[in-house]
Amino acid sequence: MQIATTEAKTNDDIINKYFNAMQTEINPNYNYIKVNRNTLTMFSRFHKNNKLFTKMKRKDILSYLNSLRKSDEIDPLHKWIGTYNLQVGNLTRFFNGCIVRSGSSYLPNFLRTFNLCCCVYL
Repeated sequence: MQIATTEAKTNDDIINKYFNAMQTEINPNYNYIKVNRNTLTMFSRFHKNNKLFTKMKRKDILSYLNSLRKSDEIDPLHKWIGTYNLQVGNLTRFFNGCIVRSGSSYLPNFLRTFNLCCCVYL
């Protein structure tokens, strides 16, 4: 999914365009949209909505993902891993689908290995 981000002035604009394109292309379930929107909103809020998704660097993505990690004392059953993996999948889909350009070097290798996207051009 490729979104014309030059028109988007905020991350909310980018998120809304992403989900409008997704709705057109694959008609996702309501819960699927809710979970993905929550991921992107939390990611944007983590960076205090100061940085556009298009300006994010590898360290920005990794700092968010590392904030999801919990110590053994706080989470002895390691339940944070499920949340972490869900967030990785959602961010991968989003960045590969509409933000990343071929040859981009700012995404972590594990995000570059996935090729999950809908091809919608707005």
